[in-house]
Amino acid sequence: MSLASWSPVEDELCAGCGRGLAGCGRPACRRACPACALPPDPCCAHCWSPAPPAAPAAPAAPGEEAELRAELRRLAARRREAVLRALDAATTLKARLEAELAAPDGGDWAAGAGAAARLRARLGEATLQARVDELVRTAAGPLDAAAVRRALAGAAGAGGAAQADPALLLANHCLAGLLVRALRSPPASPAAPPAALPRYYFELAVGGAAAGRVVVEVRADLAPRMARNFGALAGGELGVGYRGCSVFQCWENESVITGDFELNNGRGGRSVFAESYFLPEDTGLAAVRGAVGMRRSQRRRDTLGLVGSQFRIVLREMRGFTAIFGAVVEGLALVERVAAAGDAAGKPTQPVTIAACGRLY
Repeated sequence: MSLASWSPVEDELCAGCGRGLAGCGRPACRRACPACALPPDPCCAHCWSPAPPAAPAAPAAPGEEAELRAELRRLAARRREAVLRALDAATTLKARLEAELAAPDGGDWAAGAGAAARLRARLGEATLQARVDELVRTAAGPLDAAAVRRALAGAAGAGGAAQADPALLLANHCLAGLLVRALRSPPASPAAPPAALPRYYFELAVGGAAAGRVVVEVRADLAPRMARNFGALAGGELGVGYRGCSVFQCWENESVITGDFELNNGRGGRSVFAESYFLPEDTGLAAVRGAVGMRRSQRRRDTLGLVGSQFRIVLREMRGFTAIFGAVVEGLALVERVAAAGDAAGKPTQPVTIAACGRLY
């Protein structure tokens, strides 16, 4: 189309030069654009120019694409690991709930003296649990402490429709359990340790020859479950225990690890409890020189920090080690000599075994 075929439009002027605008002959055209486009401001053919074409995106550098793909693979692997941890936690919770369902319901409480009082207490506990369960069933979002407190007080409100989101239902079930425990527990007060804490002795043999005794004091007041497990294995009262166990890892000025009565290599060693592995108490005790703590299991996909029978004697501060339940009160110099006999990989250069062990008092 040529400029000669355009006709001026008198009621509109060019925003750039003041000339009358021209159309291209189409009835709807009121602008001097060869393609009949509508620019933001009216302009004539002398002032109008098309916008420059957008510059094409620069191609990625040869190594940049490989880096992007590697980063995507890394993030996908992290996501997979997180999902596997969540799946492990859900599996553990499922086993715990199944154990609760299979436990006796206390039907024999109705017998003996004080049966009515015990039944009333049991009924009160069941009523509170029913209120919390109803809150979990109908909650439209994540629970908070205020909602659980109202449910325990009997002011949770009328029930609604059941929650259809399984993830929210499971999350609220766990939240409710934690909140009920926190709200109903008495405020913690620093209690003085008992006058006589249990102590256990371990007679060590190095290279087949007697080397000396190590005595461990256990904080049964802070870690009752770890203390029961450790005491039963040290005493051998269940037919299995620490007697005959080897020290399978030791590092100079760091730690000594033993207690794997099954394999003696760090890959075995269950607890004395029915579930084989259990979650240790958070005692708050520091992992400093002389501290004794349970070592987490080496099972695949264990993301909860479960423990069995293996234990570690700490020889220097280890801030990431939390399952502390006792301390060496005698024979720490012997432990340091054993640790000094380890090679660069942490393997003892000569066999170190627990020749005998048991409870002192």
